[in-house]
Amino acid sequence: MANPNRYIDRPFARFELHGGDFLEIRYQPEIYVDVVIAQELLQTCVELAGELAPLPILVNLGNMRGITNDARMYLAQSDVQRQLCARVALVYESRIGRMLVNLFIHLQRPNVPTRAFSDRQRAIDWLLQPGQRTRSSRHFRVQVEPFEDSR
Repeated sequence: MANPNRYIDRPFARFELHGGDFLEIRYQPEIYVDVVIAQELLQTCVELAGELAPLPILVNLGNMRGITNDARMYLAQSDVQRQLCARVALVYESRIGRMLVNLFIHLQRPNVPTRAFSDRQRAIDWLLQPGQRTRSSRHFRVQVEPFEDSR
């Protein structure tokens, strides 16, 4: 059963279940993700999602500092990720965030439909669109939106 609190805070991120529709992960500022954090991240998602999995996942990178190759591989290809995620929207806020997203998508080739956005609401709209391919889809196209600097 899903966690009734609907959110969990960890030192590296906040996890929030939005009405059973999607799960949002917001990384803490300046976090550098290694494989241990990646494993704890997915375990926390499983704890919060419970029987609702697989769910669409919104990942807000915020001012993330970086991620190790092992962590990227784990987040893209692990069995836990495959069972947890229906699809993933990655939201970046900076050029570095966009670079991290590109590395993740193009080098690790996530095993669920994954798309990058510079706008949180557009990411949510994509996640909740009816008819989106789910984790059982064999082929999907990965898309990255261009960076729009709001300065």
